[in-house]
Amino acid sequence: MESKTKPFEFVIPISYGSTEVFETGRWSFQKPESVLGWAPCEEACPAGNPIPESLHLIEEGQFREALETILLENPFPGTCGRVCYHPCEEECHRKKFDEPVSINDLERFTFDVTLDYDPEFSSFPCRDARRIAIIGAGPCGLSCAYFLFLLGHRVTLFEAEEEPGGILRWGIPEYRLPKDVLRKEVKRILSLGVEMKTGMEVGKSFPFEDLKGFDALFVSPGARGSRSLGVKGDESKRVWKGIEFLRKMNSGRKIKAGGEVIVIGGGNTAIDVARSARRLGCSVLVPTVEPKERCPPFPKRS
Repeated sequence: MESKTKPFEFVIPISYGSTEVFETGRWSFQKPESVLGWAPCEEACPAGNPIPESLHLIEEGQFREALETILLENPFPGTCGRVCYHPCEEECHRKKFDEPVSINDLERFTFDVTLDYDPEFSSFPCRDARRIAIIGAGPCGLSCAYFLFLLGHRVTLFEAEEEPGGILRWGIPEYRLPKDVLRKEVKRILSLGVEMKTGMEVGKSFPFEDLKGFDALFVSPGARGSRSLGVKGDESKRVWKGIEFLRKMNSGRKIKAGGEVIVIGGGNTAIDVARSARRLGCSVLVPTVEPKERCPPFPKRS
């Protein structure tokens, strides 16, 4: 399936001098320059979403076609429409006039309005199809499986957890990313014909030697570990690491966090922990080394 995304051709009028002396300026001496390039918003998108094309389809009310267009480049429009920090909007030309187009919200809208629609994708006819094993079914492993299938290869995913999704499933709170949204997108990927084996940790559940029957191996185990503060007392049972806390929240376990909670740090994980603790009824204090305006998280509307 060939991507329909193409560079946009646009004309830029150029003037090299002041227009103060001549009432008509110097436009009569200038020629428009034809430039072939990508829209700035699309160029800034980490996932490479075909933004101008999908926005045009949304404007025309062709929501299914807009979804299919996004899915050519990004298998997680519902997820990205909720948790992405949308750098595309920082580069949107519209902000020079009033404010940027709400690209992120429109991506989320496209997913939500087409919930009952399941696009049918077929893989490229591949004469040299390979059997490929992917270790880890987080966003990286799932994306790899998705595009490898579209290229015509046979893919098997090995996931250590009982449910795929990785950090999307276990590290992002429900209020930011509802689990039914994530499951919908994972189901779409698996329904293509991707084989999934959960509860299979390589080296423990089965030996590495069992992977020799595959033609290629893609390793995406994720970053499940957390760093310690390295100070006295940080191994106390009353001290939780951020990812550990969020994992327990996402697993549905009952958590007794107490009445007052201190969250050390000001990154995305810290803010997710703090807002989750507030939802448990705790009083939360977030001390950070950086000043407030330099804290790196990109909070989303809840």
